Formats: sequence, C-alpha cells, structure tokens
Amino acid sequence: MREQILEAQNILLGAPSESREDAIRRVGQMLVDAGFANEDYIYGMLQREKAFSTSVESGVAMPHADKQFKQNLKRSGVAAVTYPQGISWGDETVYLVFGIAASADDHLEILQKVTWNLETKEQVLALIGKNDPQAICDVLK
Repeated sequence: MREQILEAQNILLGAPSESREDAIRRVGQMLVDAGFANEDYIYGMLQREKAFSTSVESGVAMPHADKQFKQNLKRSGVAAVTYPQGISWGDETVYLVFGIAASADDHLEILQKVTWNLETKEQVLALIGKNDPQAICDVLK
C-alpha cells in the first residue's frame, strides 16, 4: 500500500445526516472523482451493502464493492466523510464513512488499520470532533 492512500482533498468534514445509501453514493462519487474507480464501482458498493453491512460497532462504516466489481478499479484509494450527528446504518449509528477502492492486499491493510486505530465509538467521536482532515488521514498511515 502506498504511504498516503487517503489524502485530505478526499475527505468531507461535517456532512449532514442522510440515508446509508446516499452516504455510499456520496463517498463512492468521491472515489470516482479522485480517479480511483469508475461509476460502476458505486453500484457495486451499493450491492455489497445490501448483502452484508460494512459498519463496525465503533461508529465507522467502510463501504466497498465485492471482487466481481474490481475491474472497475483504476487504482487503490480511500475517501472519507464525517457525520457529526451520525447516520443510521442498519442497527448501528455511523459517524465516519471510509469508502474503499482497493486491490485485495491494500483492502485488507486498510480494514486492519481502521479497526486497530478506531476501536471504540469514543475514539471515532474524538477524531471527528477535531474537524481535522490530517488527523483522519493519519488513521491509515
């Protein structure tokens, strides 16, 4: 994985609450706009979410597409959106969404770093409370 897979220009701070599907579309479009994937990848992200939730108990969601959509990847990258008021994500409330467009090896490393660095809801809320894109980038260093 390259050293800086998440860059500040691919982070949106303080988004208004919206549906889980709209949040996936938003972060997916950010991945497309950044040149990490094409438009079909967003559809793959939505299909993946229908099959299995990408949220974790700490208030983070990591939407991504399954491998049958990997041909829609251009290069590995991550985009992130913070939701200070939280959004409903199935049975969870999510405050931070990391959209992932990555090869298998990069994908696993990203998941590992997020889950290790943001184990609790308190850590997630403290991070988004900083309102600092660099602090969010640092989660994936």
